[in-house]
Amino acid sequence: MKKCILLLCVAVTLFGLAGCEPAVLTPTVAIEPDTVNLFIGQKDTLEAVITPEETVVDIMIWETSNSKIAAVNTDGVISAKSEGQAIITLTTGIGTAQCVVNVESGTLTIDQESTTCNVFETIQLNVTRPEHKAEARVSWKSSNSAVASVDSKGNVTGMSAGEAVITASVTGCKSVQCTVKVNDVPLIYDRKHLIEHFTGDQCGYCPYGMYSIVDYLETAKTPTIWVSHHAGYNQDEFTIDESRKLVSALGVSGAPNMAMNRSKQEPGLIFHPGYLPEITIKDKNKAAVSVNIKHSYDAASRKMDITVSGESSFATDGKFLLSVLVKENRLVGKQADYYYAWGDYMWKEFMHARVVRGMLTPAMGDTIVMNNQAYSKTYSYTIPAGWVAENCCVVAYVTPVSNQPVINAEQVVLVEGTTGGEEYNPYGITESKGPSSKIAFQQAQVNKVEGEDLLEVLLISNTKVSTAYGDAQPVATIYVHTDATTLSAGTYPIKEDGSMGSIQAGYRIDEKASFGGSLLVYAHSEYLSNGQIASTHIWRMLGGEMVVDAQGNISLNIKTCSGTTVNGTYTASGASLVAKKNLSSQVMIMKDHGVKVNKEIQTK
Repeated sequence: MKKCILLLCVAVTLFGLAGCEPAVLTPTVAIEPDTVNLFIGQKDTLEAVITPEETVVDIMIWETSNSKIAAVNTDGVISAKSEGQAIITLTTGIGTAQCVVNVESGTLTIDQESTTCNVFETIQLNVTRPEHKAEARVSWKSSNSAVASVDSKGNVTGMSAGEAVITASVTGCKSVQCTVKVNDVPLIYDRKHLIEHFTGDQCGYCPYGMYSIVDYLETAKTPTIWVSHHAGYNQDEFTIDESRKLVSALGVSGAPNMAMNRSKQEPGLIFHPGYLPEITIKDKNKAAVSVNIKHSYDAASRKMDITVSGESSFATDGKFLLSVLVKENRLVGKQADYYYAWGDYMWKEFMHARVVRGMLTPAMGDTIVMNNQAYSKTYSYTIPAGWVAENCCVVAYVTPVSNQPVINAEQVVLVEGTTGGEEYNPYGITESKGPSSKIAFQQAQVNKVEGEDLLEVLLISNTKVSTAYGDAQPVATIYVHTDATTLSAGTYPIKEDGSMGSIQAGYRIDEKASFGGSLLVYAHSEYLSNGQIASTHIWRMLGGEMVVDAQGNISLNIKTCSGTTVNGTYTASGASLVAKKNLSSQVMIMKDHGVKVNKEIQTK
């Protein structure tokens, strides 16, 4: 009996123990958090929660229902892309889980939804960004920059009368806008245009850019001030820090380049000077702000005191910028020149002009505020040793705080009674390259005809030169063109008056009171080899003079600049008369060589 009871107890105990074993759990997967709210541009990391923890998961794939709204990578990092809702799904070997991602745009606010300003006036627009975008860059854009321009800081400048919408944008936020109405202002003050030229002595194309500006200014009707910054290419001995800063602010890249009044022209705000002849200056010749310069200079101390003042034609509390600089002419230094220099394409003695040597203001100018429609700023400046004060000019100009456009400009010579060094030959060549021999011939008679006559003179050098074609004789052909029967005795300065790059370049000789007509000189050069023209070389005639004596002898002293040019002593070898009208008979005598024409002559 006792044995049965014992067996029963053991069985009960074993049964009880079997009933206490833990239950086996089914593995599960979840995502934490299961809902995420983000702004565009934000990121967050989702966590895969596996239960029980010791469960081994071989497969884990993250997917999004719309990658344009929210993207997810293999580590569960989500990136908010655009407004909307996306479902992030995690797929594993033990099941799937999901997370809802809501993406919103950040909220921008602008301090003015509409405002007004005047032409040339600048106002400031400000934007408040959401906290998560506190350091994000604000992008500004104008619907019509010809009416109102805007810079990267939200400075809006009135350019012309009209209306424009200014839009501010931040990545991940909805854009905000301000409508700006621009009112016209009276233009009552005389205006001077400003050319800012960017060049360098290592830039072989820069002389061509300079010549383009010279050609343009010889025909320009509006007073224009020209300053050259040795920046934009490589720096050289004439480069200053302010020029480099200006290059950065205006977006200049390379040289030669230039800006005309910092106004947008057909090729852009910054363009190659070669475009100048094709550009019609759209800015009016009157300005809304005047610029006046009063200064004194003490030669002993080399100190200059200067006051720049002016008025505005309209009432404004807006801010403007005043820039004041000193430029120097006749600075001799080297200059690369791919078109006209000899040998290694480098002039050893090039006369640089209009070089910005120092600025009395920061590169972007001093801030000025019109007080009762007037402003005034005073500066003191010591001209450094080594500068030639007599070759210096002081330039001042006013811009809106946006640095464009230049509203008005003025220039004065530093030393009263001088020309500031700007009266010399504009091309700047000081080396004696090319022919400069006096070429004499006598014009005995030119019969008066209706229209214009042209005397063609063929000149051959006594010097042979070696070329790729063998030994050759350089030849120069010069045309003297006059509508007068005779030339009075006197000296006639020759000035450049033709287009560069043509076989026949024209050069103007100034009229004198004693000379009753216009006179032109045309020239080109060639090489004769074995009796044939071997090659043609262009002259760049920089100027010179023509002297006529009482006996009618004419001497030409012509300065040129060319990569390969005519050298030696010249003698006349032939002459012919060519006229715009058909002539029956003309007689020309050159020294002892006479040419008689008894037939019609083709118009030239």
